[in-house]
Amino acid sequence: MYQFFVRTPDSEVEKLLRLLTFLPLQTIDQLMARHRRTPELWEAQKCLAEELTKLVHGEEGLHKAKAISQALYKGDISILEQLDVKDISQSFGGAPMCEVLPEPGMTILDVALRANCFPTKNDAVRIITAGGFSINFKKAKNISEVLTPSVHILANKLSLLRVGKRNYYIIKWLI
Repeated sequence: MYQFFVRTPDSEVEKLLRLLTFLPLQTIDQLMARHRRTPELWEAQKCLAEELTKLVHGEEGLHKAKAISQALYKGDISILEQLDVKDISQSFGGAPMCEVLPEPGMTILDVALRANCFPTKNDAVRIITAGGFSINFKKAKNISEVLTPSVHILANKLSLLRVGKRNYYIIKWLI
């Protein structure tokens, strides 16, 4: 929800601020004046996203949404380590989750196939080697790379897999 409103077009943001928030009109006018001077800062969109997320999910929900955004757009995985499976799954559009018992010698390809990230092994090999796969926001191109707990498994015993730009999968490690 937070990211949806951060992406609001400039042409719509003022209308949505007036309709959906409880901000005083004078505050909205001042915010929009600043936004028109420096639209690249997305100040109005961020304000809209914060106000609506806080209204629907409370302060804690807003904090989690901002943390997830930080992880997504700045690649800060330390934030993911503080969240549980439910929060991560909700934040990544209900990403499918599977539980995996790690085995010695388990490779990137093995994990991708167990998580059902790809319809076939050939697709997995092609996409991974082309750079379209990542684990915890780090590109993984070598299908034979063996999983290393300190690199591929977060402190909360999770791994976030991504195929392309928007397809996420969560691994809950049974350690």
